[in-house]
Amino acid sequence: MHKYLNLVTKFLEVLTITLSLCCISSCKKEKGGYLDDAIAIAYKDDVPYLVNSKNQTFSLAEYDLIVPYFDDILIVQKNGLFGYIRKNGQVLLEPQYDEAYPFSEEKAVVRKNGTSFIINYAGKVLYTLENNYSSISSFSNNLLVISSSDSQGYLQYNPDIDGFQYLFNILETNEKGQTIVNHLPYDYCGKFTNNYAVVGFYNDNGEYKYSHINLKGNRLYDYEWDYASDFSNGYAVVGNTDVYKLKVYCDKERQFDSVIRESNNYRPLSDELSPKLTNMTYMYISTTGKYLGETSIDQYTGEVTIQPYVFAQASTFKNSLAIVSDLCLLVDNFSYYGQNYKGTSYFNNYAAIDTNGNRILASPMGYKNYWGKGIICSYNDIVYVDGIYILSYHSYEYQTLYYDDVESAIGSFSNVPVKINKDEYWIDGYIKDFTNGKVQPEYVIDHAIPYNQSLFKMSKYINSYVAKTQISSGFKDSSGLIQLSIVDSSPVITYIIPPVYDNIIF
Repeated sequence: MHKYLNLVTKFLEVLTITLSLCCISSCKKEKGGYLDDAIAIAYKDDVPYLVNSKNQTFSLAEYDLIVPYFDDILIVQKNGLFGYIRKNGQVLLEPQYDEAYPFSEEKAVVRKNGTSFIINYAGKVLYTLENNYSSISSFSNNLLVISSSDSQGYLQYNPDIDGFQYLFNILETNEKGQTIVNHLPYDYCGKFTNNYAVVGFYNDNGEYKYSHINLKGNRLYDYEWDYASDFSNGYAVVGNTDVYKLKVYCDKERQFDSVIRESNNYRPLSDELSPKLTNMTYMYISTTGKYLGETSIDQYTGEVTIQPYVFAQASTFKNSLAIVSDLCLLVDNFSYYGQNYKGTSYFNNYAAIDTNGNRILASPMGYKNYWGKGIICSYNDIVYVDGIYILSYHSYEYQTLYYDDVESAIGSFSNVPVKINKDEYWIDGYIKDFTNGKVQPEYVIDHAIPYNQSLFKMSKYINSYVAKTQISSGFKDSSGLIQLSIVDSSPVITYIIPPVYDNIIF
């Protein structure tokens, strides 16, 4: 594997040097000729450019700062003031604001002379935020998160009346029924996603907690959490700091060339002997307050109970799959030059699950004990392209610690280093046909690129999954943009912006 990775890395280095011979200025659009098909912002020698898939560029050197996000409307700064340009380089609103935030739903929040305003594309003021309210949010479902010094709430745009109104606020009135104080109701407000939002507050015990509300401002359930995510595919990730029971595996036959799973060579430690620690524990909850977990029915009463699946890490569902992990401790015995050792390795064991909680793919952990070292992988992201799920994972080396007996190993697990930063890289593989009832679907390694690649995300401008890749040419790192596509039922990664830039924003 390492030999293969070295060959790939060398190839990419040569590719970078070759592509760098193409001068950016030779592809540059003339001033005034806007770049209608720009897909990213690229930096070269501290100069920002709009760039398209043909590597044609439009210079943005006249601006002091480009806010690092890419959308239809970009935020720029010049002479200390902010304005807006279109993604082709054309000026939308000249720099004139003290603060400016992204456009969404054709509206944006700006701040000038200490007051926040909502404006449209023409710069017309649609609404002035009173009471020194402000916002760093953007509109979602016609709702804007607003904040004061110590609280947050929602401002709604109603297209039927072409006006704005506050939602869920706590009103105080005088004896005449006139509103004298308009309190924002929460300590934290998240953006509404799929008609629900995360809100944070101090409960009656003075503890800071999170929950979910609907578009009417009603709590979805009575639970309160130390962590909560947005809903996706019907579930949100929630978490509390709680007692977490580690999954512990011990060697059975002093054989160490084995994958870490309940196999012929390793067995799980009994629950009674499993160590516990106080850790953030994560679960999945539906909009009705039901957990994703194991369902049981009392044979006498018919009462249905759900024991939630608990994880050490959990991502939100995307395309009906999520990445989870269990916290594991491996204890094994081995000999080296006639000396007997007991080693422990402490890590997260990853898997992908579906919305029923089924483990679709176990972690490709290929554990090998060679003088206390091994290679494990961390799952990072899943994308769905043409009926195939693409899984990105990160592989790294780790090192064990050694103890005289199992008891001291287990008792000292918290002192075990999780990993050493050596030979790190990303691998992109794919899973297919896992909906046909297979417990263990096919997994194929297709391509390897260096570690510091970012995750794939869908680009609306080319209707494809793209990711930044950063490679070393021997002198400095260079960035480009890669595209993920399916050819003959296999994933193919190609460059759509060559790796000749210092940085890419997409």
